[in-house]
Amino acid sequence: MAKSKVLDNSLVYLSKTIDRHLTKGYSKNMIEETLIALGLSKEETEIYLALLSKGALSVSEIAKGTKVKRTYVYKICEDLLAKGLISISNKNKGVTYAPLSPDYLLSIAQKKKQEADVTQQKIESLLNSLKEKYKAVEEKPIVQVFESIEGLKKIYKDILEEKSDILLLRSYYDDKRPDLDSVVMKQVGRQVSAGIHVRTITPLEKTTKSMYKNFDKKNLVDRHIINSTKFELASQILIYNEKVAIISLKKNIISTLIDNKDISDTFKTLFEYLWKKTEIEHNKIVSEWS
Repeated sequence: MAKSKVLDNSLVYLSKTIDRHLTKGYSKNMIEETLIALGLSKEETEIYLALLSKGALSVSEIAKGTKVKRTYVYKICEDLLAKGLISISNKNKGVTYAPLSPDYLLSIAQKKKQEADVTQQKIESLLNSLKEKYKAVEEKPIVQVFESIEGLKKIYKDILEEKSDILLLRSYYDDKRPDLDSVVMKQVGRQVSAGIHVRTITPLEKTTKSMYKNFDKKNLVDRHIINSTKFELASQILIYNEKVAIISLKKNIISTLIDNKDISDTFKTLFEYLWKKTEIEHNKIVSEWS
């Protein structure tokens, strides 16, 4: 008798909990959508919510209180039993089904998140291979656009994964983004550890002399310097392997990554042309620092 009373009290509590959520602004539709997103079918959701609201019910009572046909109620309840969301009781009044604590829904959500994380890791590990297959079928380039510093970090991560030397056309705004300083310096350190060399064409600014003398050699950087009035790029351009990353720095940080051999080869040709053309001016500038 005591156990029965405790169960009845629990069901009353659960019913009040559902009603409280509804009165607080959590509509029935919102709750249903959440449960369906969690993996419950529409019928499972309807029966589970009916049990939470009314407590233990027989099959006929469930059918009357929901839109689920009686012949289908048995199967749905078996599915809910398998998911650990309801219990079954067979007493004098016949078979009844009662809800278990909604706390288990959180366990289901956590399990789905873990499964999603594993799937994401697998996709990330396969992504390069899948892209190669895509490029083999489609000649059009793969273009991705990333926003904010987090988007720039994705470009930096890709550079480390490619382990290819970099050709860099620096933006006039590179040194005017203090919010990027720590991110850039961490990336430089990782590139040095990976043995990634950088050739860069940069505008002459106040910090350029110090960078050229004290920074470049130990960080695997080979630099050509030209007058800043001739080289005010609003975006930074990085060319590596078969990819080109164009990073807008003037206002909001927007990174565009283009994966295509023809396009990267075009940018490499342009870079090599500029590299040769800037040699005389570069030598003149650094000779004055000797």
